[in-house]
Amino acid sequence: MPSPPLRRFTLFDGMILIAATGFGIGGFRALYENWVGSINLSTVTMAEALRGFMIVFILSMPTLLAWTFAILFLRMRRPRPTLPRLSRHPGLIACLGATLAFGIIVLLFSGDLAVWMIRNGDYHMLNHLLALEVNVKMAAAAPLIQTSVAVAWGILAITGRWRSECSWIDRLGRVIGLLWIVTLPGTVGFWLTWSGR
Repeated sequence: MPSPPLRRFTLFDGMILIAATGFGIGGFRALYENWVGSINLSTVTMAEALRGFMIVFILSMPTLLAWTFAILFLRMRRPRPTLPRLSRHPGLIACLGATLAFGIIVLLFSGDLAVWMIRNGDYHMLNHLLALEVNVKMAAAAPLIQTSVAVAWGILAITGRWRSECSWIDRLGRVIGLLWIVTLPGTVGFWLTWSGR
């Protein structure tokens, strides 16, 4: 079976990626006020360095998530390979794994929020609670998303199904997957030092 033609970068692709960047920057600004100033620069210890790394990563998470969703959406548009072929592309698999992990976290967060509202019935504190919970959930979500991408890529590699495509969209998906994975050690180190306090 001949390979399908590679997708060229179009104006629509550019518009979606710009929109995703805009959403990511909006998320960055929403998180920035809660995290700025929380790093103690007077004593630079390993714990403070890991905390600083984690804060920078959390602030960048909305943009990384927005690009993850955008690549997943664009990859489903035609012209594209058949679904069996797509299931071997590491760029798509990375974005799909991250999206599924994030979806699980959103469902759990929504459940927690619904239980809190039913028990307390105080909607005046909802905005404050929501801002606090989003920050906590973003920090807690990072290892799950990073691990899901690493596991998905590991399964592709071990089963011999890894088939990279020489297209801009698969390459960008691989870069996003790599960004999720390379930040995993710092995230784990942060949580280990945080739990040791």
